[in-house]
Amino acid sequence: MQRGDDHTPADPELAAGPGDDTPLYTVTDPGAKRETVHLTEAELEALWSRTLAPGVDWKTLDVQATYKPAVAGGETGGETGAGLDTIAKANLETIVLNERAGRGAGTGAVPETAGDSVSLTDRPTLIGSGSASAAHGQRGEGPGFEVREEVGRGGMGVVYRAQQKSLLRDVAVKHLRGDCENEYAKERFVQEALVTGFLDHPNIVPVHELGEPSQGEVFMAMKLVGGKSWRDLLTPRGQAEAGAQRERSDHLRILLNVSNAVAFAHSRGIVHCDLKPSNVMVGSFGEVLVMDWGLAVDLAEPGARAFQGEHPSSRTGPFGTPAYMPPELAEGRGADVGPWTDVYLLGAILYEVITGAPPHRGGGFMGVLIAAVAGLPPELPPDVPEELREICARALAREPEDRFPDVITFREALTAHLQHRESHLVADHAEQTLYRCESSTVRFSDSGAGETPSEDRDRLYAGFADAIAGFRQARVLWEENERAHHGEQRARAAYAHAALRRGDLGLVDAQLKDLDPSAAAVRRLRDRAQAVRQERRAKARRSERARRGLIGAVGVIVVGLSIGAALINAARNDAENQKREAVAQKGLAQQREREATDARALAEQREQEATDARALAETQKQLAEKREQTVSKQLAEIRQLADVKRLRDIRSEADELWPASHENVAKLRAWLERADELAVRRPLHEARLAALEAQALP
Repeated sequence: MQRGDDHTPADPELAAGPGDDTPLYTVTDPGAKRETVHLTEAELEALWSRTLAPGVDWKTLDVQATYKPAVAGGETGGETGAGLDTIAKANLETIVLNERAGRGAGTGAVPETAGDSVSLTDRPTLIGSGSASAAHGQRGEGPGFEVREEVGRGGMGVVYRAQQKSLLRDVAVKHLRGDCENEYAKERFVQEALVTGFLDHPNIVPVHELGEPSQGEVFMAMKLVGGKSWRDLLTPRGQAEAGAQRERSDHLRILLNVSNAVAFAHSRGIVHCDLKPSNVMVGSFGEVLVMDWGLAVDLAEPGARAFQGEHPSSRTGPFGTPAYMPPELAEGRGADVGPWTDVYLLGAILYEVITGAPPHRGGGFMGVLIAAVAGLPPELPPDVPEELREICARALAREPEDRFPDVITFREALTAHLQHRESHLVADHAEQTLYRCESSTVRFSDSGAGETPSEDRDRLYAGFADAIAGFRQARVLWEENERAHHGEQRARAAYAHAALRRGDLGLVDAQLKDLDPSAAAVRRLRDRAQAVRQERRAKARRSERARRGLIGAVGVIVVGLSIGAALINAARNDAENQKREAVAQKGLAQQREREATDARALAEQREQEATDARALAETQKQLAEKREQTVSKQLAEIRQLADVKRLRDIRSEADELWPASHENVAKLRAWLERADELAVRRPLHEARLAALEAQALP
């Protein structure tokens, strides 16, 4: 469907391209790697000047408008006959009507356009075979369409809401504007209808009928879809639209639907050449429809099938939308147009989904064209995931051979990114938890307040365990998530450092067990733990030696004093010697009793110290075992959650793979293998369910 942003050459001769046959570009070998000589700025300006109307004000041109192509030989549609020719009618009958008869009437698809609304016509008007022209507002006889109101107006066409009398349903009826009714415009109009009717796909607007009333005004009837242009959803203008603004992932899923339609078109040999958000409609119930196939080209060789569209080699001038177009469209290299052209346009839409603006902008109309030809790598915000950044950059590569080989590969890369996004979200949460734990560790270290209180220490250890479990869950969702792998290693190393700082060597050993032993940081951490362990052992040995030496010295002193007193008393008086000797013996007995008491107290103290050491070791062991059980339980629950997600993905893939066909054999076989893997783990889930039910019973 054409809108007010469409432009056509003002004169057929101006659309023909250069006056001589000298090409402005060369392709050495179209079948191999392309070596294209791109246009200079002056050549590009001259080419577009010949395509546009004479004396056009470049400042007034809209870079997001669609510009019509020139045709080979300087002609713009031919001058023979009026209305639909015999070949066009035969194509419509054999390709559109017969193919659609196999699936019933269908629902069709043409959305309401974003054009200005108008009042209802004075009288209902019938359009159809043998009916009067809508422009004259007369009711005709026989089957047809009853026009209700105008819903959109573009550069060449007008779209009405009408009722199809035979099925009593609302449809969109499009016909050429009165000031655009010439043979060239009719030919392009019929070409658009035939291409759209040729592509029977859920994401491509269906055409119900192509006809010509008695006055020669060509029209086509399409599905009328309530909804909005994707461009309006990407750049909401009103408060209501802003309130319904979608997440980036929602727009990426819309882009996947668009890619499905384009991949199907490519399988039929059709290249769209004008993909952009304003040419995509999003229905009220989530339908995604690719519109405006007026610039599409047909890659099929002449005579290969009944329907034959315009071959790209007939395009001798630039065409498309400057803000999105690849170099081959900006330079008018029609012969170089192919599926890679639509890959670039899908990449341009992806760029707008990410940044909110098309890839080529700034510097006026000519500056946008120069940017399209230059093909510089797109600048994306720093928070864009690397995987999505690479997809966008590859799709927007300047040379076709550097882009994705086909739309299916582009779609698969985008689908993989969406699947990996959940893993990234879990890893992001784990990163935040790890950051808080690392900040707490630094705060405790800088406070200088001695050891961390036990409740803070336990909270810190639990945080490290949560971060490690989060990173492991992210790897369960996407095994190749290197960021999650490195995050888990970092979390374990930080956990070990915190435990070592607090002297919990058992926890240090538990984390070192799952770290890379060849890493220099891990070796240093292991050496520090070993040094702390050896220092503890050496300190215990020194304390034992000092205690034993002190006991020996006390015994020597006591014995020496006793012997001296006895000798002095013996020298003074033999008479009193016996008495003093008895006193000395009594004192010696009392001293020995005191020594025995001290020895018993010291033994009891050592026994209590040993008991306390054993209790502390047992407590640390139980704490480590409890945390290990908690982590194991979390991992089991994570695997169960991952199985649930895999089951949901398998069910979703089953819907996509049905009905089965020989093209889907490889995908079906892979699907069955993944289903078998889930079936093997079913007894584990049933056992878990039985355990939960047993716990729930009184």
